[in-house]
Amino acid sequence: MTRKYFKLAGLAYLASVTFPILLLWLARLYPANVFNGLVMILILAILTGLIFSRVDVTWLILILTTIGAGFLLLGYVVMPVKEKFLLLIAYPIEASLVTVIRQHIIRWSFFTNRNDEIRHYNSLYDRRLKLKTFDSAEKFYQNELHKIEQHPELDLWSNVQIVSWDQHKQYAEAHPNSHDRILKQITKVLKNNRLKGEFIYFMGDATFLIISPEIPNELVKKVNHIVDTKLSELELPIPVSLKHASVYINVDNSERFPDLIAVIRFLRRELETEIVTEYIKER
Repeated sequence: MTRKYFKLAGLAYLASVTFPILLLWLARLYPANVFNGLVMILILAILTGLIFSRVDVTWLILILTTIGAGFLLLGYVVMPVKEKFLLLIAYPIEASLVTVIRQHIIRWSFFTNRNDEIRHYNSLYDRRLKLKTFDSAEKFYQNELHKIEQHPELDLWSNVQIVSWDQHKQYAEAHPNSHDRILKQITKVLKNNRLKGEFIYFMGDATFLIISPEIPNELVKKVNHIVDTKLSELELPIPVSLKHASVYINVDNSERFPDLIAVIRFLRRELETEIVTEYIKER
């Protein structure tokens, strides 16, 4: 919504309030029956604008104004022209203004809800890398943890690991466009080479999270080796240093990791002692 839109909405609101006040101020100069009739007409106009749709309001304005005009102008009502004019213009103008205000409120409500939905969507998904993010990962992890703890007899487990681009911030400050391209290349390698039963998430700060439920450790290691090989084949403009850390979670240690934050804290501590692997393709 633009600033111009808000200005128009504000003017419509001001007019819908000012117009009846002005009419009533003028009507105080006329007999009581004119004043009371004007009050009733304005109340009817406000209710019409608030309750009915824009199309219905248009038809009601046409019908009621025509009936009112015929009654006041062609009937036997003895009244000065100025008083008849006030009574005739009150309903169509006020009903139209209130309808405009109602439409603005409906539209504002729609866009507000829409923005909330977009913010919620962005909290679940990184559109740049086309990967789900922390909130989605937390929800999935909680489901896996629940299964592990609810069925100890099945000896279920999940392997959770993070892959982090070390010292990426310095490069991002100097080369933001290249930084994004490298992240996308890393993402592509992960998507193309991780198993279908694994789930990849982007945690921000150039860090990826991979959850591998019920996949044997040996197989996870083999996949990690394949990913490392593919990353080493990338034609990157600079040496990219990646750190890996993983944790095996089963019924024996699940209490140590009640949520994904606890898992990530543990893995980040592991990263501090992890050997950095550099990837750069010889040219």
